[in-house]
Amino acid sequence: MAIRDPGDFRSWQASSWQMAAAQGSVIADVGPSAGLGCNGLYFDGMALTVAVETATGGAAPFPQVVTGDFARTFRLDFDTSTVTPANSRGETCATSVSAQVSVHLTQTAADYVVFPNASCGCE
Repeated sequence: MAIRDPGDFRSWQASSWQMAAAQGSVIADVGPSAGLGCNGLYFDGMALTVAVETATGGAAPFPQVVTGDFARTFRLDFDTSTVTPANSRGETCATSVSAQVSVHLTQTAADYVVFPNASCGCE
């Protein structure tokens, strides 16, 4: 299971809210599909509940990225059975996946490591 781009954690404050999974942002890899084209299941529009329990510090200018006291502890909950999975082309998959997921995560300033002199493949 993969969750892409839920937003910039650095700006999250202690609170809770729901958001809909953006197109292509929640994916389950279910292996070979025997030609059905559904080995990757997308759960677009699924409700994601975010509860931020701890929010200290915040964003800082480069190269620090966050303040020294930065911490975010949050929970992300979702239920895949609330939407019909589709493939990457948006076609409905004849597969049902039922997973009730609750992930509890903490990010601290130590998780933000910046190497300002690292080589960049973007030039």
